[in-house]
Amino acid sequence: MIKFKVITYRYDISKNEDAVRYDTMVSNLKKRWMIKDTILRVQRSKGFINNLEWDYILDEWFLFDNQFNTVWKNWENWYRLWFWSETIFSNKDIKEWYYIWDWYLDIKKAIENRCSCNYCWKQYWIERLNTQCMSCQGSEYMIEDNYCLTKITSLKFNSYDKNYRPSDEWITNHLLLQKKYTLKKEINHKKNIIERYEKEIKDRVKECDDKIIKLKFEIDTLKIKLKKYDKT
Repeated sequence: MIKFKVITYRYDISKNEDAVRYDTMVSNLKKRWMIKDTILRVQRSKGFINNLEWDYILDEWFLFDNQFNTVWKNWENWYRLWFWSETIFSNKDIKEWYYIWDWYLDIKKAIENRCSCNYCWKQYWIERLNTQCMSCQGSEYMIEDNYCLTKITSLKFNSYDKNYRPSDEWITNHLLLQKKYTLKKEINHKKNIIERYEKEIKDRVKECDDKIIKLKFEIDTLKIKLKKYDKT
């Protein structure tokens, strides 16, 4: 279990002292995480920065090359965190939000120990690297140009092999499953249409029955009135 804290910061780089501290922080972060810039710059709601003081546990089952999910307090809540994230302000001199410093080697190792399919994004342990993903076989929307994405590769962004092609057996099974799924979907669609028509018929029958009952009542009422006239 990898447990860590995030470090929050706020600098006003219009001030020389803050500018030096910020430049030093940026240089150190780029070296530590081997990144060129902040991973994420966003506008965020006020107050969220306070939540970053919690202890976080890395979710090692679903990682990315520059970010990861966390679990907290017996897996009740989770957050998506980046190695380093900075808030957008209209005042460009204000630099604020958070970064992760401790346990970076363990976090990097955890990311290196995972790999994923580039089509369905299912993740696997590193032993499945460069093998064929079976989870997306038969996917409804997969086309031939997507086949290259089904090779399991590292979590590095755009790491897929554009020249990769699955085995003929995989493609054959994929097309069969895809056709099977399409037929099942068409059957379910037609069943839904039948159910809708049956409901409409049932509703119309009830509506007609109600009208007949109403008309019969009106007829009986008129008959009663007619009898009164017959007596006169």
